Amino acid sequence: MEFAHRTIRQGASICLDVGHLAWQGGGELDFLTRHGDRIREVHLHDAVSVSTGGRTQTRDHLPLGRGQIDYLAFLRQLEEIGYEGAVILENNSQADLEESLERVKAFL
Repeated sequence: MEFAHRTIRQGASICLDVGHLAWQGGGELDFLTRHGDRIREVHLHDAVSVSTGGRTQTRDHLPLGRGQIDYLAFLRQLEEIGYEGAVILENNSQADLEESLERVKAFL
């Protein structure tokens, strides 16, 4: 994480992959609060981590609403900070993409 903070101080912009941040244990809303002015692109998909038998298994690139990300709060916070960059929905199938699109329709 030190490399990321050093790079940010040097003026680099950020491509935020929300699903990857979530399954790595990062808080997407906190990240927006701290680094929103540097985010230029958002990759948005849901993710979930499940612990079974002492192992943690993560699934990502899920349709929005099928994982642990509060995508509505995330999108509202993007609006609040005045984000104007790209939001790319990352899904593995046409059906998953359509499901995600239906859930974000109010923000389009």
